[in-house]
Amino acid sequence: MEFSGTHEEDAQDAESRRLVAQCVIPVLPAAVDPLAELPEPSDVFTMGSSGLLGGGITRLSDTGWSRFSRDSNGPDDAQGTPSVDDPDLAYAYDDSDTLQIELAELYSYSEVPELSDNHASFCHFWKLWSGSHPQSPPEELSHKYSGDPGAISWTLLDDKAKDSYVEFLLEQCERSESELRSSALRAVLYLIQGSFWNVEKDLILDTARENAFRFYRLGSFQIFVQLLLLEADVPRNFIRTPALSIADSKELRTVCNILYSLIELIRRPVSVGAQQNEKLRAAFIEELSGPIFGKTILLHHLFELFMKYASGSAPHYPLKKLLLLIWKVLLVSCGGMEELRETKNQRRQASGLAAVSDDTLEVARKMRASTPPLSASEMADGVKRPNRPLSTKYKPSKDSEANTAFWFTNVSESDDPPGIDEDKDDKEDLEVKHIEHPAKRHDSQPEAFTTRPEPAFLSKSLPWNPKVRQEEIDRFIRQSREKFVGVVLPEDTATLVGLPKPIEESIQVMRRHVYVSLSDVQTAKEEGVTRFPMSQKEEFFPDSAVERVYQALLPQMGNHVIALLKVLLASSPTSKTKTESVNVVTDVLPEAMPTSVVHSMRMGIDTNRHKEIIVKAVSGIVLLLLKHFKVNHVYQFETLAQHLVMANCMALILKFLNQNTLGYVVARNQIPALDYPACCGAVHLELTKDQLEFAGEQPYCWRNLHACINLIRILNKLAKWKKSRVLVLVLFKSAAILKRALRIRNPIMQLYTLKALKLQSKFLGRQWRRLNMRTLSAIYEKVRHRLMDDWAYGNVPEHEVKKVDCQIEERKLRVLLDSFNNRRYHEILRPNTIYVQPGLEEFQPMDHNLASALSMRVRLPDHFKANYESWLEREVYGVQIDWDQLIETKNFI
Repeated sequence: MEFSGTHEEDAQDAESRRLVAQCVIPVLPAAVDPLAELPEPSDVFTMGSSGLLGGGITRLSDTGWSRFSRDSNGPDDAQGTPSVDDPDLAYAYDDSDTLQIELAELYSYSEVPELSDNHASFCHFWKLWSGSHPQSPPEELSHKYSGDPGAISWTLLDDKAKDSYVEFLLEQCERSESELRSSALRAVLYLIQGSFWNVEKDLILDTARENAFRFYRLGSFQIFVQLLLLEADVPRNFIRTPALSIADSKELRTVCNILYSLIELIRRPVSVGAQQNEKLRAAFIEELSGPIFGKTILLHHLFELFMKYASGSAPHYPLKKLLLLIWKVLLVSCGGMEELRETKNQRRQASGLAAVSDDTLEVARKMRASTPPLSASEMADGVKRPNRPLSTKYKPSKDSEANTAFWFTNVSESDDPPGIDEDKDDKEDLEVKHIEHPAKRHDSQPEAFTTRPEPAFLSKSLPWNPKVRQEEIDRFIRQSREKFVGVVLPEDTATLVGLPKPIEESIQVMRRHVYVSLSDVQTAKEEGVTRFPMSQKEEFFPDSAVERVYQALLPQMGNHVIALLKVLLASSPTSKTKTESVNVVTDVLPEAMPTSVVHSMRMGIDTNRHKEIIVKAVSGIVLLLLKHFKVNHVYQFETLAQHLVMANCMALILKFLNQNTLGYVVARNQIPALDYPACCGAVHLELTKDQLEFAGEQPYCWRNLHACINLIRILNKLAKWKKSRVLVLVLFKSAAILKRALRIRNPIMQLYTLKALKLQSKFLGRQWRRLNMRTLSAIYEKVRHRLMDDWAYGNVPEHEVKKVDCQIEERKLRVLLDSFNNRRYHEILRPNTIYVQPGLEEFQPMDHNLASALSMRVRLPDHFKANYESWLEREVYGVQIDWDQLIETKNFI
């Protein structure tokens, strides 16, 4: 198969590049590499306001097509073993990790010594309660109560005694003395941590969950929320601001630990038969999503605390714990993947659409990972990927002729670099290769699948049902009618008279696969309300958790987005210390700096682990907001997406992925001996070098892979159906970065990476597609097909390229979003003002009352005040007025 092309095709390709180069795309200054260190987040789409990265506007012609139309893997390509040896990652993508790991990531390794302080506070209040409580403990346990408090076993108490002691602790938490209140909170945290002192390690989480339900049943949740806001408002004197440590946020960290543990322990499904706990869990989710004090929800207060930290007014706040709290509150109140799928189908059915039959994640889990393309180091060394055992050629036996599989291999359709001598193998590679069916193979013959297990899902067809949009069918009918009939019928898309039979059959096939999205229906309704405000009814949103979240975030959504991206930039492994605008490790640094090599190693591992958890939380927050807003209303999604694009989120994600992504995923910044609950009960834990080097049995890091998948999903959502944003991805040379991400052999990661590559394949040119046929084959195999999409062979037409202007496109979208938000949320954005819908100004009621007119405060201009006497002389004293006419009676016919 030859891809060289003729001179005429090359000339057309060059003309297409020239046209794309004329497209106006705002980018960073030409002297700065767009993926270099980002100083401060500014606005790629500079529209008269400053954003995350600050910069000017340039054209693609200023940089030259060769800078971004060719795929280069960059200087930081992954080194090491060839990509054929990269392992398959048996990773289960979900809303969150297991309960034990999620609770362990809440605590930094610097907080391990505080566990003994929590137990000491529990023992202190136990003495106070046992001495003042009128009811004595049971006789068989009285020797434990009167003896050493450390010997108290919480699991041996009856429910009545536990409830009494918990109520006593809650009373102490509401005391006005700060030291007594802090000590009581540490005792509460000890119980929510599982009363680990005299409990077996296997039963700590069960005990913790039982205590969490007990605390919530006794009405403690709002008490802890009030204590969080109280501790956050306590004035601090930061004399040691450059040397902040975990000691400056001990009380806040304690309350955050309690709230996060309650949410994480209660939100997970309970065991079968625990009906009481299931009712408590449902009530807890309802309370968490509703107003907590007055009309504000808990998420609003948490974002306010996060904004204080990001602005620098409260640098002692525990950043990681606040972000984890925001993430889990959002996950519980709005719902995860399952709830999102159910809500989407319900909304579609309410709009008269069919439910979605195939879920993206469910189908992706049944796929198998593809072999990634060659890396830059392999291409530079001239390494040719060895043939897999599946393509091994041997002569079939007579017994196996009935079960013979045929495999075609073409070396020219791979991602191998040009310059490798392939003439020697062309003849062999183009031959039909016979492989015996595995069931009929003898023991002496090699196994076909030696490096990977058999997939659980085998199908001879593509995994997806193809889709096509109605507007694409209409465009195809108009083009076919103009080509074959020569007639233009602008409003008629149903008549097929005069068209050839194959064209009619293809139209029938497309009509069977028409997909109408919920976003299309919502957009059409909004356009109708805008064009015909008198006749079209306004669709009011039901009071849901997602709607309350949007209303809480809308007034300061731009600031929230910038703060989240600042934290993501500071936590990125590719960022340098000098560019960090916020210090994200204040709640990791201990009071005393490490004095030994082991302590320094532990602190380094703890810092890296801390940043990884922050990246996972930020990516989870942004993705959840985007997903839920899109289901609730597409314009809510577009509002958040445009704030992200204006804050240069796309460049930041590419900067994050512009590293050894595989090395980041398999990095093991973890010390299992210091993870919760393994560290519980250890008073003085001295680590050895072997314990520091051992990072667990899992070959990859769950949170890092989860964060990478989330970021690529966010990138897809921002660029999908937006040609101007896709051109920005092309400008940033994202194809090279995304190709390196394909080295992570996980089907979900590869699926979303291939989706991002498919978006920009038409803009990369014929030469790029010719050199990356393996990548295009993977796209064809894994990504859903659009019946009218020419991504694999088409170039950008001339008339479409000339229309693309990023600033104009974003301004048009901003006008629609402002109209939507002002009409629906005017009381939130501009309180105490009357909203007048555009086009209906003359239908507004007028006030004819004289008293109200006289009571209006009229602001006089400055030049009138300066010349007030001249106005009186000219308009009052110098004018003759006949006052008698006011009392004359006039008859009007």
